[in-house]
Amino acid sequence: RAMNIRFGQASNPEQLAACQRLRYAIYTEEMNLYQSAETERAQALGDPDDSWGRTFYAEVNGEIVATCRANLGRDGVYPASWHDIWDFERFAPHSPPETWMVSSRATIAKEHRGGPLAGQLFAYLLAECIQLGARLVFLDCVPHLVGYYQRLGARVYNESIEDADVGILVPMCIVLEDQPHLASVRSAFLPISQKHLPQATETPAWVHAVFDTGPYAEAARQQRSEQGLFQLLAEKRLPLFTGFTPEEVLRLAQGATLIDNQAGQLMIRRETVYRSVFVVLSGSVDVYAGPRRVAALHAGEVLGEMAYLLGGMRNANVHAGADGASILAFQEPVLRRSFEAEPALSARFHANLARILALRLVSTGQQLAAPPAEQAPELAA
Repeated sequence: RAMNIRFGQASNPEQLAACQRLRYAIYTEEMNLYQSAETERAQALGDPDDSWGRTFYAEVNGEIVATCRANLGRDGVYPASWHDIWDFERFAPHSPPETWMVSSRATIAKEHRGGPLAGQLFAYLLAECIQLGARLVFLDCVPHLVGYYQRLGARVYNESIEDADVGILVPMCIVLEDQPHLASVRSAFLPISQKHLPQATETPAWVHAVFDTGPYAEAARQQRSEQGLFQLLAEKRLPLFTGFTPEEVLRLAQGATLIDNQAGQLMIRRETVYRSVFVVLSGSVDVYAGPRRVAALHAGEVLGEMAYLLGGMRNANVHAGADGASILAFQEPVLRRSFEAEPALSARFHANLARILALRLVSTGQQLAAPPAEQAPELAA
């Protein structure tokens, strides 16, 4: 059946309600986030920022299947908490609030994920908002989506934040007038910028002061993760990559995201469904079942493997340890694409993961058999 696709902005209460019901279906029912008695009663996920935001949607054969919200600086005043997340003061000397836009509540129905619809909706949203004066797009995302947004032209420039509902969120920004950067990452948004901002052919001078830009900054970030992985491998403290050549490790690391976490920061929230696999590069992480700490993981150890393998929810809260933690997030979709191209890598990776899980089960069995005072059962995130 041919798809009749239409993009638009919610212009009446019925359309907004349909977008909020889709949010509820994805965020609350599927991902187990933003739960409250009010959303349960309404079967819809809304918030006060809907009242002054612009909600856009994609409709397929008459049904809204994707939505995203844009809060423009020209339309209202950003809450103080948003200033803390995105450090707007850093941009104020270069670009007034009327040129800012915060994108949030991006949602797409399961049957349309992996296709072009999400990108098409965001492109439609950007084209509309550029004509309203938007030049900077602010967003935050879970770690496994950082690579996706970087390919669209977004940059990480601020510390990750801890969200009580989600866990780690990474603030990012897209400079719509920086066409050289959009071209360098082959952003799908470059044609939109070229069409609506034809004069923006050079990187604004202030961008270099606000962001770590250029190949050297990217190389430095990548090198940190590579050096950390190879140091752990040299010390035989990284069983996940036992038997891998340096070139194979590099290929997988290229799709990973390095995240620094401050002491005590919530990294993974229980009962969420994200499927990244994490490697602790330095520091430590604490795993909690309710208020009780049930495990501490250190450099070289892996977490998130159960949700990755089984596709279920995370079964524990994970916080950075007393000295903080640097972790490397390997996103499930990126790993899947690599393994489809190289089945031998997949076999080795999953054999190592099975060995890690088997050793944890043995350790757990020994602890359960020990006297109560010595019990400290392991729990995978």
